[in-house]
Amino acid sequence: MSSLFKKALALFSVSMAFGSHSVVAAEYSVLFEVMPGSVLLSSEFGPYQTVKQTDPSKVAYEEFKNGASYLPTVSVGFEIDTDYYRYQLTAGIGKMVHDAFSATIIKYEAGIYYTGGLQTGLAFGPHVVNYNIFSPSWEGDTEFSISGTNAIAPGLAFTVGDRFVIKGSVDYVLGATMDVAAKSGYTHLAGEDLELDGFMVQLGAMMRF
Repeated sequence: MSSLFKKALALFSVSMAFGSHSVVAAEYSVLFEVMPGSVLLSSEFGPYQTVKQTDPSKVAYEEFKNGASYLPTVSVGFEIDTDYYRYQLTAGIGKMVHDAFSATIIKYEAGIYYTGGLQTGLAFGPHVVNYNIFSPSWEGDTEFSISGTNAIAPGLAFTVGDRFVIKGSVDYVLGATMDVAAKSGYTHLAGEDLELDGFMVQLGAMMRF
């Protein structure tokens, strides 16, 4: 878990301490969350190029069509609901999919939602997500291998509903850089790494138990 995410959890704990006077009378819930509509828009893709060492005339060239990646996830966690705030911690697993690569992701999320003391079912506030992206596989035409990475995505989230909840957020992904290397027998000519930083929009559903 990255140091930035640890700092975010520390801030979360401090906020909990300030609200401790109402935590005694708080409601506690278990959360189950499905986020199928997570789209990351990255702008610093490719181009990438390799040449076969035994035959310099065989050059493989690849330029990405777009910078959109999809990150569907399933998470579980818990929530503390006080008079004015809801505190959530969740962890989950999912997949990162792009035209030329895919990877497994583990996700940790902490959020603080303001309800205003009203029973409207609407809450909103800041949250931060830690994405551990690992075991990536290159699925494009060129001969590359790519490394995993760890990224932080702070943003603003909202929830609507009581037991069945619609959840969405707008975030910015930071630190998501995958190292790109030519496979054995090839020389890497262009493109040093894969920059995934960019805006992300998420939309999904959550159940409270």
